Amino acid sequence: MKTTFRILTVIATLAFFTNCSDSSDDGGGEQNGSCFQSLLSVTEDYSNILQAYQLNPNETNCNSLKQASIQLINAYGNCEEYLQDIGNAELEAAAQAWKDIDCSQN
Repeated sequence: MKTTFRILTVIATLAFFTNCSDSSDDGGGEQNGSCFQSLLSVTEDYSNILQAYQLNPNETNCNSLKQASIQLINAYGNCEEYLQDIGNAELEAAAQAWKDIDCSQN
């Protein structure tokens, strides 16, 4: 269970930091900046929740991490300019992998 979380966490984190860059770097307009700020906010929330789970891996923190992970994936889906080689099928598969985790086994 914990191994699955670690793998999914690493994937989500790497995907974010690999794909996300400041909109001023890519000549993006206001929409790109808005997406970037949204992704940044969701990622900060995700990071805080991940840290809470790592310090105390209980069912409540697990469920919070699931929701934060799904929100991060959805935020990416709403900001296509940061997806690069990631498509909707991959995003849906990643979200489903988080949904399938049973936090009651912590």
